[in-house]
Amino acid sequence: RLRRHDRLPQRQNRQHPICPYRQINDDRGRQHIYTVSYVDVELLQGLQPDKWNKRGASYHQTNLAGVALSLTEKMSWQVWWRIPVNLIHETPPIVIG
Repeated sequence: RLRRHDRLPQRQNRQHPICPYRQINDDRGRQHIYTVSYVDVELLQGLQPDKWNKRGASYHQTNLAGVALSLTEKMSWQVWWRIPVNLIHETPPIVIG
């Protein structure tokens, strides 16, 4: 999750900043890896208001670009996007650990 993404510079007018996260546990210990990346705004559109699938406590939908959205009621309606890696514009990672 990315908080206060409005503080990140817009790369271009049609790109939105995102902050993918992954954790690696290896012989060097635990590393937290963040990357400031950008996704074309058009890839976050195209959802259908009447096409939501309920799974457990969440509602899910995937648009034509293959980007999946989930809304979780029990987590204050948090929005989670699953964006295929080939659709984002990555910058060098920030490693903490």
